[in-house]
Amino acid sequence: SVEEKVVDIFNDHFYDSGKVNIDGSILKCWKAGGHGSQTFLEVLQNSCNPGFVKMGGLLGKETLFSYIDLFGFGKKTGIDYHGEAYGLLLNEEVVRGCDLARIGFGQTIAVSGIQLACATASAVNGGYYYTPRLVKKIYAEDGNVLEEKQTSLKNRTISEKTSALLAEMLEGVVRDGSGKKAYIDGYRGGGKTGTAQ
Repeated sequence: SVEEKVVDIFNDHFYDSGKVNIDGSILKCWKAGGHGSQTFLEVLQNSCNPGFVKMGGLLGKETLFSYIDLFGFGKKTGIDYHGEAYGLLLNEEVVRGCDLARIGFGQTIAVSGIQLACATASAVNGGYYYTPRLVKKIYAEDGNVLEEKQTSLKNRTISEKTSALLAEMLEGVVRDGSGKKAYIDGYRGGGKTGTAQ
């Protein structure tokens, strides 16, 4: 939503009553009664599911799925290890409004730990998605390097400007929002609490 500028995260407001009806499906916020009026930055900080439903709807299915693809969900990362999972992702053609709404806050999609790590790294490192590697160098018994794995840029996910803003926003989640228990005074860190079922 930040990259596409579908909302002004600092100034546009969203009213969370605690639930939203999408195609007859009632999707609830984790906070009974909702968060009331909040900016979209506060939607992120509060981990407000109905707010993410709204952002997913504003992005639309085609755009949301283009980002799902760029961030590597639903496909292997290419890590140098056998047995990597694809995760679970509905085909875009069969996604209905209620599916899109759920995907917006983390339901109706399943990702592997390595997919999440790669996507998170890309989100805050300037928008660069690198193929992950478990092995950097292989040494011989005498200490000589037999093989060295090179860093491989797979694609760009978002702009450097958006990435910097997103890093600040995620820092705000642990400093001011639902992730306060992870805040460590004197250290910069960010996060996003999970409220998907």
